[in-house]
Amino acid sequence: TVRDLLDGHDGEKGIPGEVIRFVFLSTHYTKPMDWTAEKARQAEATLRKWYILVSGETPSEEAPAEVIDALADDLNTSAAISEMHKLASDERFGDLMAAMRQLGLLETGMGDWTKPRAATDPVQFEIGRVQDKWFAFRQAKTFEKADAIKNDALAVGIEFYVNPDKTPGVRFKASGFTDAESLEVLRVLANKDY
Repeated sequence: TVRDLLDGHDGEKGIPGEVIRFVFLSTHYTKPMDWTAEKARQAEATLRKWYILVSGETPSEEAPAEVIDALADDLNTSAAISEMHKLASDERFGDLMAAMRQLGLLETGMGDWTKPRAATDPVQFEIGRVQDKWFAFRQAKTFEKADAIKNDALAVGIEFYVNPDKTPGVRFKASGFTDAESLEVLRVLANKDY
């Protein structure tokens, strides 16, 4: 049940409600719902990416016509989500925000699950923030921005890469990332508008 997914079981953490909603919306309502852990993982990755991409953006006044047209075609939410992937790739982030809201995503407080938890080491926390931004731009195929972040990180001795399983990884090219100066540089990168 949805309650089981939210609560988790057998020691596994629960799945955020927004991720469950996204998986449901990814399947047309006339088709059988086939819930899998992989679909949940992909939905979570997409939502995390979109939250990073729309951060600081101003939403368009209305959802774009291509998303509305998809919804008007027998409530084809899966087609609407396909259009939203295109909006992300085309860097139409204001339109993406409006489309997310049209589908009941990106509501106030709903994205709290996407915020990184404070790490014991504040430097590791900031590295994670920069890495999330880099990976989101890569997934959105905005490679110029991803490369800019990667180059800025390399300049302070941190290399981002993609693992064979398509997850992000990080290598340290130098030492001494716990002093206040390194922390401040990483905070600047995490908050930089690329």
